[in-house]
Amino acid sequence: MFSMHERTQRRVCRMAFVFACAVPTVLTIGWVLYFHRPWQERDWQRSVESALHVRAELVQVSAPRPLERELFNLRLVDLNSSLPLLSVDRLHIHSQQTLAAEQIDVNRRQLPALATTISIWLAGSEFQPLSISARQLVFTDETHHSWTFNNVRAKCEVTATNVKQIAIQAELGETTKPLQILIERHPDGMVRTTLDTQQAKLPTWLLADLVPGAGRWDGATFGGTAQGESNTKEIVGTLRGSIAPIDAQAWIGKDSPQRVQAQAKLHLEHLNWRDGRIESVQGLLETSAGTASPPLLKAFQESLLCVLPDETILSAQEPIKFDQFACRFRLNSGGLTVSGTFPVAGSAGCLIAAAGKPLVMQPSRSELPLGNFVRVFCPLEQNWLWLPATVEAIEFAEKLPLSEANKSRK
Repeated sequence: MFSMHERTQRRVCRMAFVFACAVPTVLTIGWVLYFHRPWQERDWQRSVESALHVRAELVQVSAPRPLERELFNLRLVDLNSSLPLLSVDRLHIHSQQTLAAEQIDVNRRQLPALATTISIWLAGSEFQPLSISARQLVFTDETHHSWTFNNVRAKCEVTATNVKQIAIQAELGETTKPLQILIERHPDGMVRTTLDTQQAKLPTWLLADLVPGAGRWDGATFGGTAQGESNTKEIVGTLRGSIAPIDAQAWIGKDSPQRVQAQAKLHLEHLNWRDGRIESVQGLLETSAGTASPPLLKAFQESLLCVLPDETILSAQEPIKFDQFACRFRLNSGGLTVSGTFPVAGSAGCLIAAAGKPLVMQPSRSELPLGNFVRVFCPLEQNWLWLPATVEAIEFAEKLPLSEANKSRK
């Protein structure tokens, strides 16, 4: 029977001890020392910054279980504005493909910058399949608005056609169908974002920096769909759905000399925009009963060419009560077309009614110049032939479609 020399046996035992005990022990100690290195937070910050092209701030990293990490008080800051994009109280990394957070806070004013950050991540090589969840997603801004989405789930993947996509679902209130957002980056570089509120109602202030004109809907909610497409040259979008209740005076402008008190509902068949300017919009506008100042009705007559069956109301000293304002409208580069829809017997085309009788009839012509539309709410100043020289008028006009004449000069 084969037997080793005693010296050889000792050598084999020493080697077995080294490989079976000493090496694993040293590796374990080394791994523990590396994980608890004092600069590990900085390493995580650099990793996040490299992937998202933002500035990251991180307070602490821990390991609740083997192969798991927890990042505490993670903040992402925009490189250009130095304003916070979002913050996460605690991010639990279960694996390279599964992340979970308790609460994520987003600065609403930074939504455009956050969209750019997501586009950069989608375009980069760091994009990988991920499953992300958060118990709460909270949007806030400096006006103390706040809105919370619950049980947010995001799935990031690459499709068979090489389209990178992020599918997001979030619950709102007691709605049975979750809000859905789909972000897709196609191989040609085009990024498409689709929003479907389902049964939910979104506060319109969330859209204020994304959809032209939405800043005038403050206090209302939106239900419907929206889609935006962006590439290196331009951003185009479409909005469809209902917005209510809109404070009519806030929409006109609280500083406008024209006064109206009523709550409005706007149903948009479509609102199309390109690079921050509305290209076309069509839909139905209705208000509750309310009051309007005589100068506003006079502006309807002079600027929109509306017909007033009884012009004596223009000399009234007090606001004029009305039953409802109701119209269909279409606004594009060709101008503004308005048709009254208030049901008054024997008076087709009634725009505003009072005591069951026509107060203001629809304009006598279609495709009115857009300058006329602006002058209704921003009265014409002396020596200005087309547009009033006011900040309100300029901001209002900047969102409207370019006229055909201006388009041909571009």
